[in-house]
Amino acid sequence: MSEQETRNQIQMDIDSLYLGNLKTIEFDLFLPNEGKKGSKISWSSSDERWLNNQGKVSQPPFGRGNREIKLTATFTLHNEQLTHVYDVRILEAPNDIKIKKIYSIQLIKKENETFYLPTGIAVESLDGKVVTQKVNWACNEPLLLAKKGHYTFSGTIYSTDYPVEAQVEIVQKLTRYSVRKKKKSLFSLKDVTLDKHSSFYKNQQNYLQFLLSVDDDQMLYNFRKTAGMDTKNAEEMIGWDSLHSRLRGHTTGHYLSALSLASASTRNVRINEKLTYMVSELQKVQTVFSKKSGYQKGYLGGYPEIQFDLLEKLHPYPEVWAPYYTLHKILAGLLDAYHYTKNKQALEISKKIGNWVYHRLRKRSYKERQAMWGMYIAGEYGGINESLADLYEITGDSIYLEAARFFDNDYLFYPLEQEVDVLGGLHANQHIPQIVGAMKLYEASGEERYYQIARFFWESVTSNHIYSMGGTGDGEIFQQPNAIASHISKNTAESCASYNLLKLTNALYQYEGTTDLVDYYELALLNHIAASPARDCSGESTYFMATQPGAQRYFEVENSCCHGTGMENHFKYGEFIASYTEESIHINLFLSAKIMAKELGVDLTIDANLDQGTMVIKNRSTSTRQLKIRLPKWTSSMTFSSDGKPQKFALEEGYYVIDQPFEELSITFTLLYAIVEAPDDPGLCSLYYGPYLLGGLSEQTNFLSLDFSEEDLQTQFQKNQTIRQKKTGVEFIPVHQLDNESYHLYFKKDV
Repeated sequence: MSEQETRNQIQMDIDSLYLGNLKTIEFDLFLPNEGKKGSKISWSSSDERWLNNQGKVSQPPFGRGNREIKLTATFTLHNEQLTHVYDVRILEAPNDIKIKKIYSIQLIKKENETFYLPTGIAVESLDGKVVTQKVNWACNEPLLLAKKGHYTFSGTIYSTDYPVEAQVEIVQKLTRYSVRKKKKSLFSLKDVTLDKHSSFYKNQQNYLQFLLSVDDDQMLYNFRKTAGMDTKNAEEMIGWDSLHSRLRGHTTGHYLSALSLASASTRNVRINEKLTYMVSELQKVQTVFSKKSGYQKGYLGGYPEIQFDLLEKLHPYPEVWAPYYTLHKILAGLLDAYHYTKNKQALEISKKIGNWVYHRLRKRSYKERQAMWGMYIAGEYGGINESLADLYEITGDSIYLEAARFFDNDYLFYPLEQEVDVLGGLHANQHIPQIVGAMKLYEASGEERYYQIARFFWESVTSNHIYSMGGTGDGEIFQQPNAIASHISKNTAESCASYNLLKLTNALYQYEGTTDLVDYYELALLNHIAASPARDCSGESTYFMATQPGAQRYFEVENSCCHGTGMENHFKYGEFIASYTEESIHINLFLSAKIMAKELGVDLTIDANLDQGTMVIKNRSTSTRQLKIRLPKWTSSMTFSSDGKPQKFALEEGYYVIDQPFEELSITFTLLYAIVEAPDDPGLCSLYYGPYLLGGLSEQTNFLSLDFSEEDLQTQFQKNQTIRQKKTGVEFIPVHQLDNESYHLYFKKDV
């Protein structure tokens, strides 16, 4: 048989093979290994998570969207081969939820004002899980009711027959706004300098060297390439920014933010030059896009605008991968350049992006936008609502505030308004930045619902969804409340999730000023953020902070989300060390630093030695503000001496009030050992020394069983270079000092 005859036989096998309707796959496929003419057939799937090479189908969970798979068949006969690719759509699993309770839906609306019923509500399933469900309402929306009174609207849980009712009260007057003044202000990063001997300064310097080594033209590669411009012989980006990725450009946004923060924190001239170049070149790219066919004026991105078109048509992930998320990183980076370095070019680019977003989304209906934001990954938009609200505050142009509101996400926001924790099952860092944006929307608009959403979310996460280092999420996903011990794994606690939780904590603190917010900030900063960077100048950060026994820190060189936020994190240490009011300065974190804010008359030097339990504050301020020093929960008390004389000070709202002038204040305190039990298993606990989470050094892959008898916990350990438990000999170090060691964060209590 000739070569061509063999190929014809193979083609006949290809033509005669029918696999069925591949556009609606819910069951396993039969994949034959031989054709009718004798060809041997082998199979290869583009994504074996959903369709493996033997035809086994795993439907994506309900709400995660369908999956488009390339199934490749290789036909072989007499040493000749032909391939054929089948396009397979795996349908998401049906909504098989069994509902025990639907939380009450009660709305108050103003007469003669249009409104919509929430598209997402809280329910409790028969197995006790509290989750969000989408709703199909029977009425036509938007609604406008002219008469005061009570109204009832009916609908069903999406893709089920469960009935839903919404009770709506129409009133003549409705107060939606509050006047809540900020209680604390934070010092500018340029006014805070870290002590050169601290590990935090070392982290900062490592990342400074990394930023200085980055090729700016490589960071601009995707933008110039997409716009058809000269890429200046730069190398392509890798990982999430490679040419095949639909997130390309997001790292450049983080890079802009990192340069801005580094410029403020280190005042490095070369960093500012790099930032100026990046902004100037991005403006050129934006100008080219504005003249390019198929692009709307103001667009700026590292991939074609068609990604946004496909999202509006509800194309799922991975065909669409979070275009507004990537745009948010770019916009946030430009706004950081404006805030930290007064770069007016960056603001002009930002305004054009804001206009582009507004004009695009105002053409989409409320329901269309809700459908987009409810999509798994594809509809992820980062915190672009935060950036747009920020743009409104800068410019006063109301279209940016309206554009920010376009990103209100009922699927998350309304259950939080109900004060129901529905986070279990949601992608953690898809939703945390949305709440950061809600907080910024409150700041920009004064609309009280945004504040209440943000506050309840923060309380829910920090009370019920936090691992011992302050991070959250297993496999990037929030679990049900207090499910910690049952989710100890390699893939816990994305560092980018903690980055955003700290942003939210920071924003809430400025309005509330309470020590519970500082306690969480300290926990996550010292034990997750400071534990995340590589110990060299590679610029890498841990993606997950593994919690399973015998874990090690590991790094993925792929321009991931955590690489991006990691570039920023270590230039932000100075922003929360202290805060101030008209009357006082509050020391929040015990980090060694100098705070010099000439316009405020503040000149303080903090020399904190936590290992020795001492802190010295030197005061050269001309300001008459009182000094207030936080009493951390990890020590029982603090003693003071001012200019060599013992002093006693009153404790008010968690801060010692230093009510007399001083030049040098010496403080001593005792760091206590403490154990904190996992909420779902009291037999599993973590060990702390003062503010530091301790990692037990062991390669053992089973939980270490240790006796942590409460009555003598403070005498169980000997502290030298490491902390050693006397009875067992197990050594511990603070997790922010971990390098390549195998460690344990959770231990079984030996009782």
